[in-house]
Amino acid sequence: MKKQKTGATSKSVVEPKAPKDLTLAERRAHNMSTPICRLHTELLSTIFLLLAEDSPTKYNPGSNEPDDSDDLDDLDASDDLEDEDASGDLEDEDASDDLEDEDASQTGDSEEEDSASKKKKPLPPVQLEWATVSHVCHQWRSVAIGCASLWSKIRLESPKWAQLQLERCRGVSLSLLCKSQLSDEAKIQLHFVLSSKLERLKELSIIISDEETLQKVSNVICNPDVETPELERLALFNKSHAPVIDLREHHGEIPLFTDLLISGGAPRLRSLDLSYFNFSWSSPVFTGLTALRLTSHWDVSAGERAPLAGAGTFVDMLDALDRMPGLESLDLTTPLPDPPNARNRRVVELPRLQKLDIYTECEPSEALLRCLAFPADTSVSVSCIISVENPTPPMLQQLFSAIHSARLRNPALPYPTDSMTGSFSFDEIHIHKYPNHETDKTVFLLDLRLVFPDSKRKYVNWRFSFNGDDTDFDAFISSLSLSLSKSEILSLDIDDDITLDLIFWDSLSLNMPSLSQLYLKHPGCACPFLNYMLIGFIEPSSGEVVYNFASKFPALFALTFANVLYRDPDASDYEEEEGDPDDWPMAVDKDMLIAFLMERSKYMKPIETLSFESIYPTHGITPEQHEELENIVPYVFDW
Repeated sequence: MKKQKTGATSKSVVEPKAPKDLTLAERRAHNMSTPICRLHTELLSTIFLLLAEDSPTKYNPGSNEPDDSDDLDDLDASDDLEDEDASGDLEDEDASDDLEDEDASQTGDSEEEDSASKKKKPLPPVQLEWATVSHVCHQWRSVAIGCASLWSKIRLESPKWAQLQLERCRGVSLSLLCKSQLSDEAKIQLHFVLSSKLERLKELSIIISDEETLQKVSNVICNPDVETPELERLALFNKSHAPVIDLREHHGEIPLFTDLLISGGAPRLRSLDLSYFNFSWSSPVFTGLTALRLTSHWDVSAGERAPLAGAGTFVDMLDALDRMPGLESLDLTTPLPDPPNARNRRVVELPRLQKLDIYTECEPSEALLRCLAFPADTSVSVSCIISVENPTPPMLQQLFSAIHSARLRNPALPYPTDSMTGSFSFDEIHIHKYPNHETDKTVFLLDLRLVFPDSKRKYVNWRFSFNGDDTDFDAFISSLSLSLSKSEILSLDIDDDITLDLIFWDSLSLNMPSLSQLYLKHPGCACPFLNYMLIGFIEPSSGEVVYNFASKFPALFALTFANVLYRDPDASDYEEEEGDPDDWPMAVDKDMLIAFLMERSKYMKPIETLSFESIYPTHGITPEQHEELENIVPYVFDW
């Protein structure tokens, strides 16, 4: 018998796989990063829900396209997909890669054509965003259609899309939303949900633009026999500006809308947003809320302040707020009740308040602020631009001092005040000015940043806006700077169209010695600032001009001019201007700026950073000017 050679193989014998191939096969069998299309149904559903939250469906109510896009038809073609061959699924990584390569190739070939068509083609009524996951493969579509929660946020801007959602959100809590005027089809769907699925309604947020729809909605949500056990958020915008009719008489009187609102019971209601509905502060609906927003009509043509009819007294308002100790957001864009003649010593504690917005007149705003105790890191915005008369500087000062005049007994975060003076610590102030076209008045806006030096949360913003003129504004800023004199104000940003005279700069310098960064965005601020800084006196012994820079913003190290021209009187750009030189745009004079920078550097540490932003191209800094400035200032920027 012949001895068989070792290592000999037969063509009929299959060679064992190499160790490398075995390792790869094992990894593929147990790898946690297996293709996403093979993931378990529950995990895929969770991913889709996160995707729906991150990339919600977009709606274009103004689109002229009909609401019959192919995308909606494809999403609704579940029966056709059930008959598809399983080979259409993405079965493995290779198939997935091939599909991606094919799509990339097709995309590359028609990229220019698609780009051109997108510019011409109007937006569709619905941009599916997350919902396109049901176009990927059979498994994904089955998972998406089977996850009812994915379809529970029903938007009525597109009736066809809303109908598709209603068919697929089986047995889960619903959200019914519409941010535009309801179409006739949308009104039918709204009535259908309110009449048959109200017990599953978790959120209702709609704009009502006609009396008929207003009446139908009122008949449901104001019916004491109708309960809404799942309702958590209610937002109604009465665009029709019509009163709610037929609310049933009670003791011979027709009650207010809020008196019967969800009177059948809504134990989970936490957020209420009512726009242009009459309300009463004594209504039981103002109980246990975490977010409240009330918006009412303002009659600015009346010439006098008119409290909201039927709303109740100032004490009724405090009682209502006392019934909502868990408030996190409070937005009152409505006339407030008249404050009592004697200062109210009552304090309502709102320990969880994060955002406070008050849009009303100055006096009731101040009275309310003195009665509210809320956390130190609450964001505060107070607007008095609806006032019939411009608030005086003393009134504004009282309004400013009313914040945190009442404090929580057990605050979670200490109030950032100076231990010696009790004043608050601010480090940034932004001043803005713009016209109010509704009232034909000028509005000033102040943003202040409150600092928490010993807290992980660095700062919080306070905002004030009010009507006024330049004289009153200067007086208010001067009085405000006195109360901020102990704060380490590091940055002052003065916006466009604000002119400030020398008296303002003198008061500001006296009360804000720590100011280190100054942003000037109008020549009416920049030129007076330089004039003020160059005011000096003649030394009798030497006859030379001496500048007292040590008392004028001694900590200033960064100066920015934005939208302010910088011009050399000897340069040719003056010759290019047309008309009278007195009519040319105001600009920072080169000689004045150079004089300020050089004289300051003689007495103290020079300005370190000088910036010019948003200058007209014809008046930009030339390389020669840039080099000249750099000889005085270490860093010069021309944006």
